Amino acid sequence: MSEDVKKPKTDGEGGFSIVDWFVGIKSEFKRVTWPNKPDVARMTVIVITTCAIFGVIIVGMDAVIAAAYNLLFGLVA
Repeated sequence: MSEDVKKPKTDGEGGFSIVDWFVGIKSEFKRVTWPNKPDVARMTVIVITTCAIFGVIIVGMDAVIAAAYNLLFGLVA
């Protein structure tokens, strides 16, 4: 095992200590490369646009399938 890898401490019963878990989470958050504001804004626009496009596709497919079902089974009111 490498020297820079530390073994997690246990709470004495073989499990992990909740305090050690939070300390580990805090150290991991320090390693994260966080995006800047322009990147977040750009990615948000991409996500909203993608969701809108897929929403339109799903609504269109639903309308086509419903029309085909009604035509096939003669359920047009």
